[in-house]
Amino acid sequence: MDLNMTLYHGTSWQNAQGIQRNGFKPSSCGCLGAGVYFANRDKAVRYAKYRGEPTLVTADVTARVMKRVCGNDYSWQRDGYDACHTTRTSASCEPEWCVKNASQIVVRSVQRL
Repeated sequence: MDLNMTLYHGTSWQNAQGIQRNGFKPSSCGCLGAGVYFANRDKAVRYAKYRGEPTLVTADVTARVMKRVCGNDYSWQRDGYDACHTTRTSASCEPEWCVKNASQIVVRSVQRL
């Protein structure tokens, strides 16, 4: 059964416009490896504050098989998962999510902060 979540992505206004036009571009690295990163609203807002023209992207994310971990994890995609949730990483003591493919994401709103 699919897991549907509303999650948040903090970025700049310029990047948010690109996301609206072309969809998310997965990063090549991070504490959960390659993918598109999301957080809860508060963390995403704080992250956006360090970007030019802080912007919050709200998205509906679908995961078929999600791995749940505590800490960094680079094996979830190799192990057959299409998303990973961690309670914290070496870079942050707060939860975050990483999804494998941009096709799992539907942008719901873009809000300048």
